[in-house]
Parts: sequence; structure tokens; C-alpha cells
Amino acid sequence: MALRDLYVAEGVGSPSSGWVEPAGLPAALRRHQQTFDTSTLPRSSHERIPSERRTSSRQGDGEVVETYRYTNAQGEVLYLVDRFKPKRFRQRRPDGRGGFVWNLTGVERVLFRLPEVLDAVACGRRVFICEGEKDVHALARAGVVATTCAGGASGWAKVVDHACEVLSGADVVVVADRDEVGLRHAHNVERTLSEHAASVLVVYPLHGKDAHDHLTTGFDVRDFVGVDGDDDRPTHPLARRSKRYKIKVAR
Repeated sequence: MALRDLYVAEGVGSPSSGWVEPAGLPAALRRHQQTFDTSTLPRSSHERIPSERRTSSRQGDGEVVETYRYTNAQGEVLYLVDRFKPKRFRQRRPDGRGGFVWNLTGVERVLFRLPEVLDAVACGRRVFICEGEKDVHALARAGVVATTCAGGASGWAKVVDHACEVLSGADVVVVADRDEVGLRHAHNVERTLSEHAASVLVVYPLHGKDAHDHLTTGFDVRDFVGVDGDDDRPTHPLARRSKRYKIKVAR
């Protein structure tokens, strides 16, 4: 499927679109409004993985406020990523004796929520890729299938072959964090998936730094901003000529 087949132009802020242009939106983002047809993406309900509140065995790590489970296709845990307060992350793997080892040595790296991603690809549903697990949960609550990799931008190289295989033939939307590192990562994902996926679109938040910020401040997946151009230089998104994409979800 060509990217042009996904979009239908509409007037910016037209009554038919049901969208009111936010105050202060940069002029570069007001040039076009297009519709990103996600009629193959029925809304569904997803529960956030409960926090495992505990203190790490390593002094100074603080309290674990969220634990993210990475599993194989059958749902068996391969490794966990703990999010701490103050914010930091640590990775651990089962040791085979009921405990954990605080490294991922020898462990196959996989996409987050792999069983759900595989099911989505098999059913022809679009898959969103973002930079962190918190963003994935926010997107899931918004009704779309989303994934990431452990370690965010720095972890992509370790999962890229697996991701290309899993997402072969899929329509993919990459949600960039709204900074230079985030945009560089998003275009790296786009470049590596382009020969395997059916389509890859890079977008970034209309508000806030990431998908979570965007979605928790009143916007939804219809309001992500698409990045124009084929070059992958790490230019800040707001400095680029961009378009706003409105995603239409089937009711």
C-alpha cells in the first residue's frame, strides 16, 4: 500500500473535520490537514500492567513504580524492565530458579507486547512504534496497537532484525519524541523498516515531548503531526516543513 493511498485531503479546521485548530499552532503546521485512514483499527480496551512496588536490591535505585514484561510469542517472560522513582530504568531476566539476574546477557531481544503485535499484523491492523513503554500504554488506552524496545532509542539496534521480521508487510506509524534524539531515532526506525513493512509514516506529538504527553493533555491519535521530507537529518520537528495529519478511526 502506497502512503498516498492512506490520505484524503480536507480543509484545515473545516466543520466537517470536527477539529478546532489549537491556539498558537506554528504556521508551518497549518499548511495542510489530511486524513489518515485507520478504518482497519477497531478500538479496544487495554489494561496497564500493574506496578510491582518494591525497592531494588541495589542501594540507591529507589522504588519501582512500573514493571514492563517482555515476552516471547507464547507470552512467556523473557525479561523485565523496571522503571524507578526517581526516573531510571533497569533490566533483569529470570535466572531459572525463581529469581532474577540484573542483565540481559544471552537473552533474545523482542518488541514490547509481542503477542499483541503479532496478532495485529496478522489481522491487518496498523502498529504504532514509540520510544518508551509508558508511551505504548498511553497509545493502547487510546485504542491502537503499539510497541517499543527496551532501552528506547539506544536499544533499537539490538532488536532491529526481529522487528523487521515481525513487522514485515505491516502498516507502521513511528511516533517520534519531540527532540533531536527522538527524531533521529524515528527516522532510523523508518529507514530500517522501509524495505520490510508495507508503509512507514513518521509523526510527532502536537503537544508535549512524547506520545504520553500528547494523549494525556486532551489530544488523541488523530492529532499527531506528520513530518515531511525524506532526509533524516536530526533537525527539530518544529523547524521543518510539516503537515498535520488527522487520523480517522472507524466507529
